[in-house]
Amino acid sequence: MLGARATPERLSAFSDGVFAVLITVLVLELRPPALPTFKALLSLWPTWLSYAVSYLFIAIVWTNHHHLLRYAGHPGGGKRKQRHRKQMREIGPQQAGCSA
Repeated sequence: MLGARATPERLSAFSDGVFAVLITVLVLELRPPALPTFKALLSLWPTWLSYAVSYLFIAIVWTNHHHLLRYAGHPGGGKRKQRHRKQMREIGPQQAGCSA
């Protein structure tokens, strides 16, 4: 795993895991009503509504995140690193402050 390259697919899988943990933490706060009646369930409507709104918000952020990741290139600044390496080769190790 040490030599594995960063790819947009791996970044997407990692972010999916983060969103899954967020949704799981949300569910941990849900409690069943004290009595097994429909009236007792209705008395908890603020809790259920806040859960539904939070879940909807996370779903919207997750969908937007995946939409943006479709346009992502190589994670880690590929072009910027290439430009930096090219500049370092052009000026040489002595001018860059390296002792080789």
